[in-house]
Amino acid sequence: STFQILVVDDEPGMLEVCEETLGAIPGAVVATDRDPRHAIDSLKRQQFDLLITDIQMIPRSASSAAEMRGVKLGASGS
Repeated sequence: STFQILVVDDEPGMLEVCEETLGAIPGAVVATDRDPRHAIDSLKRQQFDLLITDIQMIPRSASSAAEMRGVKLGASGS
């Protein structure tokens, strides 16, 4: 069985580390995004089981993080 993970961070190095580390977990399918607005669109289009985000992203961190919280994650939330 697979599970979907979305990692959102504005630092490319952090995205790379997360993608490599989480991608090594059996069944993990990892997507990454540097832009919180694109990530919100992804969350609306695709179902993820786990969201990992940097809430310190400048300049949109607060509003984007709040908007991400409003999107349902995982099959159990549907």
